Amino acid sequence: MRDRKNFSTVCFLILVLAGLVIMPCSLAAGTPERNTISVLAYNIWGVISARYRPARVAEIPAAIIQLDPDIINLEEAFRPQDHKALREGFEELGYPIRTWHYQDCGYGTGILLISRFEAEEIGYQKFRAVGDIYSYERLACRGLLRAVFRTPGGVLEFYSTHSIPRMNLIFTEDMELIEGDPKELYRYLQMYELSRMFKERRGPGARSIIAAGDFNVSPEMREYKLLMRLSGLRNSFDEMHPGENPSTYCIKTNEFATIEGSRIDHILYQNYEGTRGLYLKPVESRVVMKNQLKTKRGQMHLSDHYGIFTVFEVADEGEIQKSSPPELSLPVKEKSFYLLGIKDAALEFPARDREAWDALALKILSGFDKKLKHPTPAVKAAARILTAPKDKSIVRISMEQDETRAIKRYLKKMK
Repeated sequence: MRDRKNFSTVCFLILVLAGLVIMPCSLAAGTPERNTISVLAYNIWGVISARYRPARVAEIPAAIIQLDPDIINLEEAFRPQDHKALREGFEELGYPIRTWHYQDCGYGTGILLISRFEAEEIGYQKFRAVGDIYSYERLACRGLLRAVFRTPGGVLEFYSTHSIPRMNLIFTEDMELIEGDPKELYRYLQMYELSRMFKERRGPGARSIIAAGDFNVSPEMREYKLLMRLSGLRNSFDEMHPGENPSTYCIKTNEFATIEGSRIDHILYQNYEGTRGLYLKPVESRVVMKNQLKTKRGQMHLSDHYGIFTVFEVADEGEIQKSSPPELSLPVKEKSFYLLGIKDAALEFPARDREAWDALALKILSGFDKKLKHPTPAVKAAARILTAPKDKSIVRISMEQDETRAIKRYLKKMK
């Protein structure tokens, strides 16, 4: 079989040199001539109990090579034998590996970062919000990986994460969002932590960042809205396909999926004022790895997830819109100011007071993050405040009574 592959490769190269085969543009991704950077984020479903894992892993390199990404961000790549199979597959197919980094953190991260770019720096920071005391999630070691790549256009700051999942149904049969789940409060805190990490870990003068992975939050969820509000990042898929929302974890089309998770895998980015690195603009973004493929165990999908793939073009300064990292600490008013706005099952205040209420919400999230306390419904109330619509003269935010009670208790203890 290998001799046949080698013979085919030689014939193909001869045809290329003879000008009889035109190389597809994607094979030039990441080169100075194209001046692009392509990224794949893909959860490969590599947990120990996953079905047909070796058969699926054996086919993943060839499927990824068809996309020819410059940065390959894999989630749930837990097993050493899978790493070996993946590396051998990529090397046999000629992928020019310059970075191969697995973040080993107990049984936790499963983040495998592969790239044709060399990484001059790689580091990892665990989340402080890690789940309930009796939850297996406390063993998961979830957090944020940061890598600084040397690309032909300049250095690039790249982040990868895999945050706490929601394991029960997200939508009704009519695709209406089902509120709440046992891990909801910790997921809000992790979205807040991600926002702080993006801001605090970005290198001095860095012009852009890319953040990719299985965020386990979809655009319909308040957790996603909180992340986008606090991080100030932009979603590359939404930039290219406004109004569209295909799923990357779909029980209707994938035999391995267990719930309808919508688009929970993302490639986010942002450009800043800076002196180091490059500016980016997405020119292509799509959901990939959607087809069933032939494996030794039969025809199947290669994971319970689909991948998300984005091509960024290195842009001139005048082509992009720059941003400033959002403020995550605002001045808080006296507790009496806030108590006036708390009703039995709602908050109500004039729009001119919006920033003051945002300040309280940020203080609540910050307090639970720093002190590692068990989160209370005040965390969900804070998320509601920070994601409430801004286009009304009077802001009214409906809440559960336990949320308003939790805010009152928080205010009473506030100095």
